Amino acid sequence: MDISKITYAFAAMVESLYQITLISHNGAINKGTVDQLLKGVLKTESMLSTNIYPLASLKNGLTYFTDKSLGEQALKEINYYIPNVFRLAAVYLGHRQERDDLEKQIGRIKELLSNQENKSLFVARHLADWYSTEISKPDIFALQIFGSKEHLVKDVNLIYIRALLVSALRACILWKQLGGNQMNFVFNRSKMIISARQMLEVI
Repeated sequence: MDISKITYAFAAMVESLYQITLISHNGAINKGTVDQLLKGVLKTESMLSTNIYPLASLKNGLTYFTDKSLGEQALKEINYYIPNVFRLAAVYLGHRQERDDLEKQIGRIKELLSNQENKSLFVARHLADWYSTEISKPDIFALQIFGSKEHLVKDVNLIYIRALLVSALRACILWKQLGGNQMNFVFNRSKMIISARQMLEVI
C-alpha cells in the first residue's frame, strides 16, 4: 500500500465534499476546482491519482489532514459526509445496474462534450441526473446536505452538489482500488498527515 497514493485519492474525496459545503452555505461554485473534480469522474481509464486530479486542485482536501483552517463547521460536515460516502460506495459496488448506467452516462458525456458551450454545467447536469435517478432513493441511499435554504433551493447549486457527490464517490472508489479502507484510515492517519504536508509544500 502506497500511503501517498491513497492520501492523494482521499484528498480528492474530501475536496469534493468541501466544495459541497461552499455551495450549500454560500452559493459559491469554485469553477476551476469543481471542473477538475468533475473531469476526474470522466477519467475512468486511469488508476493513477496524479493523472486524474491536478495536485493544485486538492489543496483543501489535503489541508483537511493538517490543520483546521477549513473552518469548524466545514470540518464537522465533512466528517459527517465521509462515512456516508463510504456507504454510497458500498451501495454503488453492490448494484450492477447502477454501475452500468453510470458507465453509459459517462460515455454519453464524452461523446457530446465537445459540442457544448458550458462544458462544466453539461457534465454536472448529467452526473447529477444519474445520481438523482439511480442512487438518491429512499430504499437505496439518502443523504442530508447541510446549508442555507437560500442556496439549497437553487437548481444550479443542487446540480453541482449532486455532481460533486458523484465526484466524491469516484475518489472513494479510487481510494479503495489503491488499497484504502476504513481501518487503515484510522491506523495510518499519522502517515497520511505527513504525506499531505509534503504535497502541500509543492502546491
